[in-house]
Amino acid sequence: VQTHPNAADLQRRGTIAIVEGMNAGGMMPTLNFRKGAFENVDKIKWEAYEKEIFTAKRSCYACAVRCKREVMVDGKPSEYGGPEYESVVAFGSNMGIDDLHHVAKANELCNMYGLDSISTGATIAFAMECFEHGLLTLEDTGGIDLRFGNCEAAQKMIELIGTRQGLGILLGDGSKRAADQIGGDAHFFAIQVKGQELAMHDPRGKYNVGIGYAVSEIGADHLVAAHDTSLANPESLNFKAATALGITHSYPPRLYTEEKMDQFFRLESWNSLEKTLGLCFFGPAPRSFIHPEDVLKAIEYATGWQLSMQEALQIGERGINLARAFNVREGFTRQDDTLPERLFQPSEGGALTGQAIPRQDFEQALTWLYQVKGWDVDNGRPTRQRLEALSLDWAADMIEQAQPIP
Repeated sequence: VQTHPNAADLQRRGTIAIVEGMNAGGMMPTLNFRKGAFENVDKIKWEAYEKEIFTAKRSCYACAVRCKREVMVDGKPSEYGGPEYESVVAFGSNMGIDDLHHVAKANELCNMYGLDSISTGATIAFAMECFEHGLLTLEDTGGIDLRFGNCEAAQKMIELIGTRQGLGILLGDGSKRAADQIGGDAHFFAIQVKGQELAMHDPRGKYNVGIGYAVSEIGADHLVAAHDTSLANPESLNFKAATALGITHSYPPRLYTEEKMDQFFRLESWNSLEKTLGLCFFGPAPRSFIHPEDVLKAIEYATGWQLSMQEALQIGERGINLARAFNVREGFTRQDDTLPERLFQPSEGGALTGQAIPRQDFEQALTWLYQVKGWDVDNGRPTRQRLEALSLDWAADMIEQAQPIP
């Protein structure tokens, strides 16, 4: 942990360490994903965090990384932990807010009410943009001035969502359902996939992250596969460790190719294996310090199974296909594997100003990925042949019975 740059930085600064880099790269969501950079980033980056609210490092049981931060809220140590990168951005730049004390309080309120900070922050940012465009009024908000940059309004919305009162009844169901009821252009302001709000990584700068958001069965998820930027440098420790997974070439983050979709498939399968094993993503490579081959040794020591890397990746692939089979049974199709319309529009600020995800390239990449996975390119269903190869014959029977193939 002390010698691996990624793990050591996670221990020293936690996930807040990436605020500056994400902002410099134009990938830090700002004003509900309109921009990729925040002009007041200095007020929410690690140095400010450490000076203003940080109190201690903590960890999950027996973890050597110790990436958790603890903070002061309302003048005393919070019982609910400190905000991570996602929360700092969700309640900071994405709302146009540069007050870390507000961010810490918002994070505390979410943890107190049992709310997801990413979805809560993104849904309130959605509501702020609706308010800005007149789709929500002071009458709707109960007199709350729900504009970007208003800390008090944001905190009040968290309380209303947590207690299911006022506008919180509508927003408590998330931005997609809220947009359904608000109507008009509200759907354009709802930055979500399959009803789940995007994490604080703008895929206009990391194309594979966008593919991950789109194909994830639970909706937008930034932990589907390793991020493009982490493997863009062939000399990096991340890339060299990923060669054990069959990764042989580095690709620019803003690029879709058939070969890159094969890379995505391998990385997605590896991440799925980590989920199956119950491993934290801040442990194994390529994200962190545990080499993939050491993960296989750990499996052997725990179970006696001597898995090859290909067998391990197939375990991950099996999990992905089971999740997809569930969604197919419930009526999801290729049309659901998409991104918010805003991401196909140019970013309005930061290093990626004027840059958008090319829609045709995105759709072609999705087709390539389906082909690699052995899924039907028209509807996104796993083929019987692929499911049988994964010993999931029963899943093929299930989805055919639920939705007969024409």
